[in-house]
Amino acid sequence: MQKPIVVFFGDSRAADWLPPNISQFTFINRGVGGLMSDEALLYFDEAFESLQPQVVIVQIGINDLAMLSFYPEQRVQVVTTCKYNIQQLVMKIVALGAKVILTTIFPVGDVEMFFYSPVEVVAAVEEVNTYLYALVGPDVVIFDAHAILVADDGLTQPDYALDMLHLNQAGYQVLNRELARVLANGQ
Repeated sequence: MQKPIVVFFGDSRAADWLPPNISQFTFINRGVGGLMSDEALLYFDEAFESLQPQVVIVQIGINDLAMLSFYPEQRVQVVTTCKYNIQQLVMKIVALGAKVILTTIFPVGDVEMFFYSPVEVVAAVEEVNTYLYALVGPDVVIFDAHAILVADDGLTQPDYALDMLHLNQAGYQVLNRELARVLANGQ
């Protein structure tokens, strides 16, 4: 009997996510570094061609929202578009017959640079993450990765941050402990 297929899909945060050590699933990674939510929609058919996943884990949105550090005046448009694109991705995955584990967008790390301030990005991540709960349904669950990773200041806990956008191995290990539980419970 073939093991259920679980696909990681999204940006570099998904691409870097090594699966938990669970032998009853076949894990496939279709994450792409730098992918924005609109590009994920364009890449979707190619990513899932010939795959028949039972579960898709989605981590997408930070590359859209990170742009707000440079263009804060575009906040409404960027956040609205990101929400819409994630909703469309969820609908496409459900249409495949797969269940969706929709991860909240991971927090950003702290970086001291003259051109980067995480304040706008942190607020946008919180807004999109709140919206994601509206997408919950019979085939869609929220995996609150943000809550697992975030420090009191709204940024990634230093023990889990590799850089301003990415997690280190410890960050993924803590996520995988919870992901293993979610998968064991039938997603």
